[in-house]
Amino acid sequence: AGRTRTVVHKRGVGKNVSFHPFYTLSLDVADPSVRSIEDALRRFTSRQSIEGYRGRQSRRALEVNQEESLDKLPPCLIMHLKRFAFWDDSGPAKVCKHVSFGDRIVLRDSQLRKTYRLRAVIVHHGAKHSGGHYSVYVRHDTALCDGGDCDEEVKEGGGDDHQSD
Repeated sequence: AGRTRTVVHKRGVGKNVSFHPFYTLSLDVADPSVRSIEDALRRFTSRQSIEGYRGRQSRRALEVNQEESLDKLPPCLIMHLKRFAFWDDSGPAKVCKHVSFGDRIVLRDSQLRKTYRLRAVIVHHGAKHSGGHYSVYVRHDTALCDGGDCDEEVKEGGGDDHQSD
């Protein structure tokens, strides 16, 4: 398993540091600025403001920020792109946009640098969370292949080229 490090900064109070194991790194891709896996990782590790936080005893509003980092990298990295978001009271909606990726990604944790090679991609086909189906593309030599027979080669560099909405 990998491990994230979460630092919660409370202005005027101090900070709390906690560590959390992970088997899958879930990345939010709903923000319009996220166009690639690298963008999603930068967003995941950026400092973010926590709205509406109040002190336990004083009940006063506090300025609070949270920062995530990768503390320990796993031997095998599984990244999950969060493709469903809640925009309003209508329930979940699919985030239908292109998110680019390469066949390798280099990550750093608190102690080392590691290169991961893309092995497989799972794609959801369908416009809603309540329906659709999934396809898997698995690396075979230098190509990603649909099924196991490599009849359909997936173009490197895109995550939604095979999405049917």
